[in-house]
Amino acid sequence: MDLPILPSKCPGHNIYIDGFHALRHPKALQEANITHVVSVIDWKFPQGWAPLRGFQHLRIPLDDVYDSNIISYFPQSNAFINQGLNYWPADQSSGSDCSPGETGDKPRQSGVLVHW
Repeated sequence: MDLPILPSKCPGHNIYIDGFHALRHPKALQEANITHVVSVIDWKFPQGWAPLRGFQHLRIPLDDVYDSNIISYFPQSNAFINQGLNYWPADQSSGSDCSPGETGDKPRQSGVLVHW
C-alpha cells in the first residue's frame, strides 16, 4: 500500500517544504489544509494540470543552479505565501459573528507548500 507522506512542516508555521513529488498526493495536501503552492522550477505547468486543481499556484521559473537569482522573486513569493497563510476558503466561517466570550466554530488555517 502506497501511503502518501506529508511534506515537512516548518515548526510554528503552516508552511510545508518538499520536492516536486509532493504534488502526486493532492488529497494529502488538501487534508493538511494546504491551499497555496509555490513551485520553484523552470518547467511550464500545463493549463489545468490535475495535481494543481483546487490550489492557488505561483510558479518561479528557476533551476537549482548557483547563478539563479531567487532573491529577485522574494517580494512576489513572500506576498503570495502571506496571502496563503491568511486565506480563508469561502465555505468556512470566519467566526466573526460570535459575541465576545463565545467560542463559535473557528475555521482551519490554510497552509502553503513550497516545492522545487
